[in-house]
Amino acid sequence: MRVARIATLIVVLGVTVNASDAVEPDRFLFSEIEGLAARLTDGFATLDRADTYAGPKRTVLEGHFIVMLAMTSWGGGNGSVQFMAVFRHNDASVRFPDGQRARRYQLLGLVQVGTDSDRWFKSVELRQDRVILTGASWAKGDAHCCPSLDARAVYRFSERGINEVTR
Repeated sequence: MRVARIATLIVVLGVTVNASDAVEPDRFLFSEIEGLAARLTDGFATLDRADTYAGPKRTVLEGHFIVMLAMTSWGGGNGSVQFMAVFRHNDASVRFPDGQRARRYQLLGLVQVGTDSDRWFKSVELRQDRVILTGASWAKGDAHCCPSLDARAVYRFSERGINEVTR
């Protein structure tokens, strides 16, 4: 699996982050991502890429990680499906009454955001409780290689999950 790597990430409200700005997940989050991909597969698809973004400080997304997952070989062919997941990083000091600690990461939301015949996102912008995705979309008659339309979707994150607010 390819994961974009950078040494540090400074996230400011409204700053656009791209695949090159993704943070490398620690081994615990990486394990959660792999487990999620294993549950999402149709039996043929495999995880091709998982770009992870840290939620901006002083926003609803602080302490959360937004993960864009690309699954390839969907249906046993050359199809691809794109998902967005939100994980919360749990406080390591939290203990349950029986003394056990909470999992380090908890999946809070998951949504399929694209396919390689509908829309595919390449850019992520994080603002307050919004995740703004931009990319490309296929017009009728476009070749599989070459989508000709711009695509934009805005998702709102809350305690109830991830919901698309515009398309």
